[in-house]
Amino acid sequence: MEEIVKEIRAIKHLVALAAFSICFFVLGSLAQTMFAFQLMEPSHTGFNKPELAAFRDQADALLGDRKYDDLLTLASDHVKSQPDDPYGHWYLGLAHYHRAEYREAIDSLNRTEQLAPTWKEKSITPYVEAAQKALASGSN
Repeated sequence: MEEIVKEIRAIKHLVALAAFSICFFVLGSLAQTMFAFQLMEPSHTGFNKPELAAFRDQADALLGDRKYDDLLTLASDHVKSQPDDPYGHWYLGLAHYHRAEYREAIDSLNRTEQLAPTWKEKSITPYVEAAQKALASGSN
């Protein structure tokens, strides 16, 4: 009888562990899906994926070709129509930075950080620090 009780307890333990594992997996998958949705689906900006991709492709091309005036115009128009899209402020900040308009660059990059805080460390901080250094040395 004691052996049967031990086996029942072991089975209960395994069932509880399996239920916990399933719940953990489901919640983890849900969290991962929500995280990916927030990063990849720019629905909060009103832009659909193809439009956002087209804007980013065009902005990247202008940046790569060093056409900073055109990038400034493109990003300014984008920010006017989509003020909560971090990509618009990012490219606007880069355009100002490369035009040595450091105060404007810092403003745009700070707005980018407000909209996309995870970009700060690797993407935003180096440009803001360089712009602040240039301002401290007397540039623009």
